[in-house]
Amino acid sequence: MRERKTPGHGAEMIPGPLDWRRRWPAWAGYAASGWALAHGGAVLAATGRGSRYRGIPAGKWVAGGVLATAAAAAAASVRPWGRRVPSRAVTTGMWGATGVTTAGSAFLLLYLLELAVKGTVTDRDQNTDWPGFADRLSWTAGAALFTGASIAWRRRTRDACVYCGQQHPEGERAGLEYPEPEPPRPWVRNLAYAGCAGLLPYSVMHLLVANGRQPFGLKREDLIEGGAGGAWLEMHGIPWVDIAAGAGAFLLLGLTHRWGERFPAWTLPLAGRRVPRFLPLIPAWVTGPTLAAYGTVGGGFTALAASGLIRGRWEADQLRVAGVAMTAFGTFGTALTAAAWSYQQRTRPHCVMDAAVVERAGSAATGKPARPAATGRFRIFDVGVRTLRTLLRMTATKPGRR
Repeated sequence: MRERKTPGHGAEMIPGPLDWRRRWPAWAGYAASGWALAHGGAVLAATGRGSRYRGIPAGKWVAGGVLATAAAAAAASVRPWGRRVPSRAVTTGMWGATGVTTAGSAFLLLYLLELAVKGTVTDRDQNTDWPGFADRLSWTAGAALFTGASIAWRRRTRDACVYCGQQHPEGERAGLEYPEPEPPRPWVRNLAYAGCAGLLPYSVMHLLVANGRQPFGLKREDLIEGGAGGAWLEMHGIPWVDIAAGAGAFLLLGLTHRWGERFPAWTLPLAGRRVPRFLPLIPAWVTGPTLAAYGTVGGGFTALAASGLIRGRWEADQLRVAGVAMTAFGTFGTALTAAAWSYQQRTRPHCVMDAAVVERAGSAATGKPARPAATGRFRIFDVGVRTLRTLLRMTATKPGRR
């Protein structure tokens, strides 16, 4: 049973024990370690007698060694024997594995877009590449698992609750409480507006091409060629890129506005209810970092090519099209990544402890009833006050007296 206060005027309380999804800090390390061993074995088996992996000489041995190390680090973060391992070594291994798995999942978004438009996925040579698509899907799953396991490890080493990331007395957990909708910082919202604006030139260019114009020499046949559902839209003057850009802008604005945390009034059956966090966060994290990296690296390469520092057989119109595209990808991807991080921090729930447990914990420590734990900016103020009191006691203590 869920108890809600008046929509928009209070936090949402979900009483009772946590289900397996909300207990992810307890099993993320095991799952990450198991994934690393399984995927490493699959890479070694799939490459057969050859040693190349993704076109890299001896790549399978490098990938196998990295994944074996990552599996050991993930296991050390949750197993008792991991306490004998230096915490810095585990931290380095966990976050290093997170970075490697994230890099391994690169360009999954491009595969998904190609699958939606063409109905298939291809490699650089335009050959069907379902194994490569499955490989990147697996790396994406590994990145999610190692990110969760790394966050849980970070919370353990800071003596914080692994479920909510805050410090509170141990005991019976009465449930989770989600905070009230809170606006993001001004720079996050301004960056979101800039990301939406960055999509406009790219969208207008595709709209003109789909309706018979040829900006920068780009022809309508170039967009229709080799498409499935996307080709049908282009033939009828509706660029599928503009539809995707509109959906992306909607997602970006939702992450930075109140209606992205509470369903607005026009969603009649859902009005006032809390938006499930995974609904905007999953597409944002899958899309944002990939587009940010692709646009930044591609934009730098395009700038170097346009300035003549990199030689190649590129026409001026090709560089202009690439410049418009990379600007759109880079600004939108960066804005989406920042908005997703802000949204995740603002909507993170915190544990609600049983009142009797909190009272007993405070009485046992000080002999007085416990005060409610401070949160947010008040927690920082509370820590500062306690630190000042400790310093005053130390300076007031006479030498030789304890």
